[in-house]
Amino acid sequence: NGQSTQLHMTPGGVMVSKRPDIEPIIPMGLLIQRLGCKIDWGEGGVFLHHPKRGTLPIQINGGCPQLSRPLTLDLIEELEKTVVLGKIEERSFKEEVEWMRKLVEVHPVLRKLPEHIKTKLAVQPGSWSEFPANRRTRKRLQRDGFIAHLFAGEDAGFTLARAWHQQGGDSHSLLEIDIKRGPNHDLLQDVGSYPALMRAALEGKLLAVVGGPNCRSRSVLRHYPIPDQPNCPRPLREWGGGEFGKEGLTEAETTILHEDDLLLWRMIFLAMVSNYMKEARGDSTQIAFAMEQPASPKDYMPETVSFWDTKEWAALKKEFAWEETTFQQGAMGGAATKPTTFGGNLNLEINKHKKFKEGKEKGEIRTSKDLSRWAPGVMSMVAEALMLQV
Repeated sequence: NGQSTQLHMTPGGVMVSKRPDIEPIIPMGLLIQRLGCKIDWGEGGVFLHHPKRGTLPIQINGGCPQLSRPLTLDLIEELEKTVVLGKIEERSFKEEVEWMRKLVEVHPVLRKLPEHIKTKLAVQPGSWSEFPANRRTRKRLQRDGFIAHLFAGEDAGFTLARAWHQQGGDSHSLLEIDIKRGPNHDLLQDVGSYPALMRAALEGKLLAVVGGPNCRSRSVLRHYPIPDQPNCPRPLREWGGGEFGKEGLTEAETTILHEDDLLLWRMIFLAMVSNYMKEARGDSTQIAFAMEQPASPKDYMPETVSFWDTKEWAALKKEFAWEETTFQQGAMGGAATKPTTFGGNLNLEINKHKKFKEGKEKGEIRTSKDLSRWAPGVMSMVAEALMLQV
């Protein structure tokens, strides 16, 4: 249009602008190298042959070959997807890592976390090849984005993936991760699944994050003494300064605390980074997020340090407009009553998925491990909500 402007260079090497009156510029070299196009330029004009689209219509304006804007944007999208699956794998993410570290230090919630958590949140983003999936699935995750189900449990029984399939969901759009499925699923490590998930968050490919982090250090069962077992699991947290660990804990108990807190906050941090990256790209919507933990027992065991009663959760709720949904898993086919709370922005239809009368016990529960997997009705409820929101 006769004016000059600064153009943004995308990872694919294409020059674009947010202004609609500025035409995008796509390098011919990339059309040949990346898309396999052939260009003939002679006295008869310019001919661009696409391996799938055939001969593309080109006009010459002032000696410059031009395509229609819609076609050019289609080619740019095709080129970007090709590059995403190619050399973009070599990105260092230096600026992103520095931004994440600064975020941890200045965010009103994150900056007050213990150092052993803060130092483990911002990691060097990993490679898409580190995801625990085959190459074909990884490519589809990278191309289309995906739902991450963390702490998914064993790959057996009625999983969220099975519920997702029953709802008509594409199996390639849901990735389930759990240490029980192999060491490459370990979200405590600084290599592997967590760095790969961080990369997906930075690239805007995390469509949803759902899961129930380990709650063994917050379990209300620790506050019930077991007769004739003086060495049974005891409370590890207390209000008034011991929310991240009370005094006098053993090394083994401290390890449990640190692992539980890191898993919980890494899940939250993935959602935070994903939302901030969407905002930076001009997208005001949030990713779908749902974190499950035992419901607060403040009405009958107020000394239990429930995450839902912490100031950290209150601040996150306010910032992201997250809400709590509380119900009993026993009414949804669970092994016991298990009062449960989901925090986030999933619209969960509780009454639609009830299977039994609330409060009905199904069996004896000895440890919190017996309650780790979501009840079948919960799986179906979460899958349905994801179908409607993602």
